[in-house]
Formats: sequence, C-alpha cells, structure tokens
Amino acid sequence: MNEKLFQTSDLPTAAFLLSSPTIAFKGIVSKNTKTKLFLFEPEQNARKIAFEFINGKAMVNARLFSDSMRIAKDLVFGALRQDQER
Repeated sequence: MNEKLFQTSDLPTAAFLLSSPTIAFKGIVSKNTKTKLFLFEPEQNARKIAFEFINGKAMVNARLFSDSMRIAKDLVFGALRQDQER
C-alpha cells in the first residue's frame, strides 16, 4: 500500500513523532534553502498524534523527547550540509 506521507517542518513536532513507536520516519527533504520537511508514515496516524502533541494532549518521556530533539536537529544540520555541498 502506498500511503501519503505526513510532512512537518516544526522541530518539536518532528521530535515527538520520532519518539513514537507507531510512526515510521521516512526521511527529510528540502522545502527551500532554509526549510526542511520531516516525512512520516502512516500519514493519518502521524497527523493525529501531531495534533494531540500540538494541543497538549499527548505525553512522552522527557528523556526520550530530549534525545529525539537532538536527533531531529542532527538531521536538519545534515540536510543543510548536503544542500551546501551541491
């Protein structure tokens, strides 16, 4: 099945989704030279979980979220480096 991917450029939301065991991280792409999009699937589940996080209705282990924020930042910096090398 080829589902659509959920996309977000919001770093905390991406970090939260990275920490979710039910959401698969599919990659990061450039929207433009300064904005990166994190891609997740399944799209509907990721959208629902992101909505709960943004509205303060989702919980996550603080340590896991902190680790996910570091990973999300590393992904963005890596994508920026790749853009500069092109």
